[in-house]
Amino acid sequence: MRHVGEESPNSCPLTWGSSVNELLVELGPDLVLTREEYEGVLYQRRRQALIREHGADRVAEWERQGRDLNEIS
Repeated sequence: MRHVGEESPNSCPLTWGSSVNELLVELGPDLVLTREEYEGVLYQRRRQALIREHGADRVAEWERQGRDLNEIS
């Protein structure tokens, strides 16, 4: 239910035994997404991580250059 390597904010990860309420509280609108929507969510998470690491101006410059943020290490 999470991107590989992404930590859960909960002390107990969600499992198939989790209640519907637990799923809705934890995942909210991300519970049911198409592949394209989920890729968009992951891209925005990656973008925010890069902004925290390198700054918004640098990330904006990379976007203007047409660079794929997923390929920046």
